[in-house]
Amino acid sequence: MLDLPPGSIPINGHPTDGISDVALELIMGEMPEYTHKITVVNAARAMVFLAEGEPACFATAAYTPERSQIAYFSLTNVLPPLQIVIRADGVKKLPLNERGEVIAKALFERSDLHGVVIAQRSYSPTLDELLRHRGQHSGVVNVLAADSGANVLRMVMHGRADYTLEYEFIINYQARRYKELGGGKNLVTLPIAGAEPVLIGVACPHTAWGRDMIRRVDGILAKVSVSPRYRESVNRWLSAGGVQHHMILQDEFFAERADPAPASSYPEWPRVK
Repeated sequence: MLDLPPGSIPINGHPTDGISDVALELIMGEMPEYTHKITVVNAARAMVFLAEGEPACFATAAYTPERSQIAYFSLTNVLPPLQIVIRADGVKKLPLNERGEVIAKALFERSDLHGVVIAQRSYSPTLDELLRHRGQHSGVVNVLAADSGANVLRMVMHGRADYTLEYEFIINYQARRYKELGGGKNLVTLPIAGAEPVLIGVACPHTAWGRDMIRRVDGILAKVSVSPRYRESVNRWLSAGGVQHHMILQDEFFAERADPAPASSYPEWPRVK
């Protein structure tokens, strides 16, 4: 699992009360015949494990079409769209549409505004594609995460970068840890035009072991989808306004999550034609 509060909050090698932690604890509770071992890694290392077919599952994986080519997925949560984080005095420099939303493609192509994103992290399929194909004069650079990603927010806060992308719940969490990041006087967030909600879940390797494991996990997630703690695992980290905007998506997600995926969703790999 990742160490990326409040998405995942491992302490002494165990999940606690992060968003993904809740689903992971419920899964482990339904599999008492196994000895469960948690290894905390970054996203890049987790992807290497999956690609190499290691008999381990990534418990906090953001779903992307590219990742589905190396792993089976069973979705655990839907997250609100990412937002642009910027100092309050920099908002007037952003390319905005008539609704006050940031136009991401135009922003990423700007050379006069310096953005920072975490290397090997997925920011949703749409934003990943824009970042992947940004021009050679783009002001966006990749950096390594430290202190659960708080280093990136500090870079923006102290003027070493102009903006970054982040979830509201992570900003809320970090603002509680570090008062300098909170209050809305320094760092502010703006919605991104066309940004989609982010799906996260458990990912297991494309092996016979991984296929058996992900089908077991998917059945368990369907069974525990009625758990109030599981259903509130995202909302408890959002603002009141964030919860209101997220409720429809969340209700739709859990309505689908209540049914296990058919076996055809997890074909043998390589795919049999």
